Amino acid sequence: MENTNEPSRDDHRQTDHSTSETTLTRGENTNPQSDKQNAKPSREKKHPLEWAIFVFVVLTALCTIAAACYSRKQWITAEDTEKRQLRAYVIIKTNELEKFGEGNFAQSIVENVGQTPVYNGSWLSGINVSGYPMAGIGENADCKVIMSQPDAGRWFFGKFIYPDKDRKTAFTVDEIKSIKDGIAAVYFHGRICYVDIFNETRYTDFCMYWKWQNGSLAPANYCPRGNGADQD
Repeated sequence: MENTNEPSRDDHRQTDHSTSETTLTRGENTNPQSDKQNAKPSREKKHPLEWAIFVFVVLTALCTIAAACYSRKQWITAEDTEKRQLRAYVIIKTNELEKFGEGNFAQSIVENVGQTPVYNGSWLSGINVSGYPMAGIGENADCKVIMSQPDAGRWFFGKFIYPDKDRKTAFTVDEIKSIKDGIAAVYFHGRICYVDIFNETRYTDFCMYWKWQNGSLAPANYCPRGNGADQD
């Protein structure tokens, strides 16, 4: 008796075919990603409104920076103006030369035309005979040198001080003759250094002269050069 449970050849063929299709289908699932997945995402165009916002933000930032710089500049200017208004300003007025020919000294009038006092004032000055008209004077020493002298004045004053400057030696016969002949003059020149209320070191350069006129020394005049002050 034949076994009816044995598969037929046709059944074997159908089974093999199904297996192959199944394998193929599984293989297709393991293939690389589709073209849609591999494609690079396209860059979206920005809306004009987004560009407008971006430009507005940049311009706002630039305006803010400019306003801050301007405000700082105004603040610095205001501070500098305040200092200029309050600080001391020293000038030296024309002097009288006493006892001409006898050792001599110049009686000085130093005035502060500023709003606050002068601190630690000192000077380096000299009384000399030189050609007339004025040929020139040497450079004044730096304030660090002047204020570090052992005999530095250390003046403190509000409006006026009257320091005297002695000439260490009397005028020589030849110097007096040159002065009376009109080919020389007596020069008083130097630099005054001082500290203002803001602890800034300042200076004033001065130069004045006396020449012979109508049988005596004429009143002092300022030299054409050698007068000035710091510009800060």
